[in-house]
Amino acid sequence: MLTCRDATRLASEALDRRLTLRERVGLNVHLALCGLCRRYAAQIDFVRRAVARLAARSGDLGAGLSAVGRDRIRRRLTDGRVVDNQKPTGD
Repeated sequence: MLTCRDATRLASEALDRRLTLRERVGLNVHLALCGLCRRYAAQIDFVRRAVARLAARSGDLGAGLSAVGRDRIRRRLTDGRVVDNQKPTGD
């Protein structure tokens, strides 16, 4: 079974990428048994949805961004997941 640390990491990663079947099953089993991790997963989902709603309602949210940048952010927020799962290079 996953630890709480692993479960919260996977819950966060699920916002950025599609989890593997094994990861999804492990996370769902853990969430079924752990109320604190269930609460964490619900909170990050709430924040994602709230930011998406705010972006949809606020036309000038990204006034300093290019139109391409604003559209890319809006698509990702609306879709609920990040398209490019790039990791920092550690410079």
